[in-house]
Amino acid sequence: MKKRIYKSMLILIIVSILFTAFLISAVIYREFYLRMQQEIRNEAHFISVGFNQSGETILSELEENDYSSRITWIANDGTVLFDSIADVKNMENHRDRPEIAGAFEYGSGEAIHISKTLGTQTFYRAIRLKDGTVLRVSATTNTVYKSVVDFMPHIALISLLVIMLTMFIANLLTKKIIVPINNLNLENPLSNDIYDELSPLLTRMAKQNEQIELQFNKLKVKQDEFNAITENIDEGIIILNNKGQILSINKKALSIFGAELTGSINKHILTLNRSLPLQKAVETALDGEHYEDTFVKGKNTFNLVASPVKDKKLINGVILFIFDMTERQAAEKMRREFSANVSHELKTPLTSILGYAELMKNGMVKYEDIP
Repeated sequence: MKKRIYKSMLILIIVSILFTAFLISAVIYREFYLRMQQEIRNEAHFISVGFNQSGETILSELEENDYSSRITWIANDGTVLFDSIADVKNMENHRDRPEIAGAFEYGSGEAIHISKTLGTQTFYRAIRLKDGTVLRVSATTNTVYKSVVDFMPHIALISLLVIMLTMFIANLLTKKIIVPINNLNLENPLSNDIYDELSPLLTRMAKQNEQIELQFNKLKVKQDEFNAITENIDEGIIILNNKGQILSINKKALSIFGAELTGSINKHILTLNRSLPLQKAVETALDGEHYEDTFVKGKNTFNLVASPVKDKKLINGVILFIFDMTERQAAEKMRREFSANVSHELKTPLTSILGYAELMKNGMVKYEDIP
């Protein structure tokens, strides 16, 4: 978040600086250009007044004094009679020039000529004199584009210094904005005294914390109920995730495998016991099939039942039930031994009885011999 705020502020400020620099340059140029135009108009007026009073001698005086503006004197047929810069012999007829035509027709005329090649623009001001000729004064300046290009190194240097200063200030402001947010008390959001804009968010966070705490308490009650049931039964119960890692294991299962709770959670089931029946049971259940088998650990025999936990077609885990079959098998063994002993003990007298009964049935014994 800090980087995003800093980056956004920096981009905004840089764009603002560059845009402001461009606008200021454009405004300054426009003001300079308008002032230059007004100066040319004033010069043209003063020179025309002086020409009407003194004649063409004023032109020679201005030429000798290296007058900065260009002065041109045009006859009423368009022929150039005098020019303070160029040789009049090489100059073409100016009758059709817009500013000259305007001066002949209206008394004064203006025109602007832009040279794209040189990046300059020339402002012309022409005034018709009393003798019918025209006096033209002109000045050349750079175009806006050329002026901006010429000032670009200065603008770039100033902008770079301002941007560096801006980066430093933006970094300080970003930290000032972020620090209160980083120090928010998320456990008790309403206790924070921070920006008003964050109040709705903090209120929602407080409500959400209440809901989370309520849900957590409900889950804790259910967890306690589950633990109370599983911890007090004689069967071992192990709950695995879909990777075969132990999520829950009760005391009986820990006792069977001789393990401790802290070292068993989130460990793979095979770290408890690597017997083939247990491995086969987990693999079969993770494949979505029920599995049952027995295994021996020490002097005890256990019945292992593995059942997959399914969510539609997905296997989310496995539940293992481990039943101690040692006492049941011992009782079964005693029953078989008892049955064998009883059968052996009864076999001999029963054989004699059957033999006597068969003799009596066949009349091979006298009546008086029968007890």
